[in-house]
Amino acid sequence: MLLAAILVGQTGCLLHRGQPVIAVTEEQFRFETKRNDAFVPVPLPLTKPDSDNLEKFLIAGGNQSNINGSTSADPAAAREYRELIASLRDNTWTYEQILDQHALRKWFPKIQVGGVVDARLDTPPRTPPLAGKSGPYWWIFYIRGHDVTGLMVFKAAVSPPQPRSKN
Repeated sequence: MLLAAILVGQTGCLLHRGQPVIAVTEEQFRFETKRNDAFVPVPLPLTKPDSDNLEKFLIAGGNQSNINGSTSADPAAAREYRELIASLRDNTWTYEQILDQHALRKWFPKIQVGGVVDARLDTPPRTPPLAGKSGPYWWIFYIRGHDVTGLMVFKAAVSPPQPRSKN
């Protein structure tokens, strides 16, 4: 019986998966704001102009270069995220509401603490941000105290294709 418990415990450790590391993509593929020549999270709650810009970013397929052109990479994104964007504009959120009470579960079945790697920063944020993945996008929620105060959205980085092995 003891041997069975040890084997089950060891197998559980082997099957444990850590949380993903989330690499912040380059400027063109991020939704954030620029202040004093530095990019920073967009303040929450969103303003009407910020929510409009976020909608345009999503319709452009998460690519800033497509926003002003005629390219509409993902026209359904406006419909898919409209309620979430309105919620981020019309409400204030706390860490506990998002992480513990799952207030945004409709879009983010899983929210993780930390794991965001932003090579632009000299040090990690004092409080690790919350990160949720919805469709192809990572939504990063920045925390101050217990309040959710900022947002950055970017399309998940895609791994480069692996060369085919020659058999």
